[in-house]
Amino acid sequence: MGCAAVRVSGCAEDLSAVERAVAAADHSAPRGLAGVFHMPMVLRDRPLTDMTWDDWTAVMDPKVRGAWNLHNTLRRRRRERLDFFVLFSSVSGVANYNAANAFLDAFALYRRGLGLPASVLDLGIVGDVGAVARDKALSAQFRKAGYVFLGEEAVLQAVSIAVSPSAQPQVVVGLARDPQADTATRSVVWSRDPRMAKGSGSVSDGSDRHGGASAADAIKRETQDIISWAKESPIGLVTDTRRESLAFCLGRAVHQVLVTPLKQLSLTRNINSLGLDSFAAVELTAWIQQHFGVHLSTMEANTSISLLQLADLVMDRMV
Repeated sequence: MGCAAVRVSGCAEDLSAVERAVAAADHSAPRGLAGVFHMPMVLRDRPLTDMTWDDWTAVMDPKVRGAWNLHNTLRRRRRERLDFFVLFSSVSGVANYNAANAFLDAFALYRRGLGLPASVLDLGIVGDVGAVARDKALSAQFRKAGYVFLGEEAVLQAVSIAVSPSAQPQVVVGLARDPQADTATRSVVWSRDPRMAKGSGSVSDGSDRHGGASAADAIKRETQDIISWAKESPIGLVTDTRRESLAFCLGRAVHQVLVTPLKQLSLTRNINSLGLDSFAAVELTAWIQQHFGVHLSTMEANTSISLLQLADLVMDRMV
């Protein structure tokens, strides 16, 4: 097919490495460099409040500086008229990853505005190759949440669209959810947003033939009762019975966030042992803020505490 594989070691954020790579590609085949796939991925997953500057730049620089380095190097070498310039992006993740991918979306438009080829491919979850395929626990969590996984063939088809000169600058694939997935497990925050109803498979009449609505109603009733107790008698909230009621309610929320069935709930068990990680802690603190008007940091929610201790934290800030 007239292609040649040339290996060049270096980092995309290092301009000299990009210049070496472009020069090597230009001299490796009679035609020279025909196109670019910009595919960096560095993950430093943690809540924004706990993120260091190194965490931020480690994720941002390969995508942002790397894209600029490719763009500027190609222009200096007068190689702007490529067949394609495809930036690989993704769906929503943590803050540093989101910011880097948002830049790629905008950068594709910027290059198009200059009359240069560019498209950005926003990929959903790929199930048979890549980072998620290598992480069995993460893969299982996504499947429980009802996400549809892309196969390698679907990714290749998306790439073929992205390299087409007539393609839109942004190609998004893999945001569908499994319509057969148990609605009761669809507990991620965005799936309950009316604006995402089509993507999440929500129904307009509020019914739930799998029991998801009844579970949500039960939690709603419990939170309303607890808030009423706090308003009527703040001191009375701090009783063993009501403390346990709040802990049980929080336990339901933890299982809802983790997309795991609630079989037996131990109020004294370490919540981290249930599988609560930094991502889930962000959702849990958002849930607590939404239902009780209480702000907890993700660090407070993700420390080695029990549901009863978590209930104490919430009660202290309600009273």
